[in-house]
Amino acid sequence: MKEGYVIGIDPDVKKNGYAMVDVATRKVTISTTTLPVLLETIGVMQATAIAAGKSLKVFVEAGWVNHPNWHLRFQDSKQMAAAKGKSLGRNQQRGLDIIELLEYQGVDVVPVPPLEKIWNGRDRKITQAELEAIMGKTDKTNQEGRDAALLAWYHAGLPIKLSR
Repeated sequence: MKEGYVIGIDPDVKKNGYAMVDVATRKVTISTTTLPVLLETIGVMQATAIAAGKSLKVFVEAGWVNHPNWHLRFQDSKQMAAAKGKSLGRNQQRGLDIIELLEYQGVDVVPVPPLEKIWNGRDRKITQAELEAIMGKTDKTNQEGRDAALLAWYHAGLPIKLSR
């Protein structure tokens, strides 16, 4: 198989972060999308890759593999803690569903732990400027899209060197 495509997914109940890297050209496509559109898009990409004799591999951020997986702060009320737990559980289930559905479609999909948070953004997440320092100019993205792009870029084996 020729070099192909690497897709990163940051699961979310509302809109999943999606990024695809064409390894040969280093072209990155970043978006956020609903589950049905995500599955359709990956199905089209799988057919495109097969027709071109290229590989396609999907990496899904699997936060549930981290132990412990705490997102609480000292100042959080009981209601805030419950809301965070509910949201986290729903997003984790979405990730498990994406993996199951892609496996059913015959897509090469791998659950991976989140990358280390070493960036300058809120909660040490990557910022738009940092993403562009790595990948070049991109359209404006949200956090889910940036996380997915970083995941795809990293698992494509492309360099992550910041130009400061």
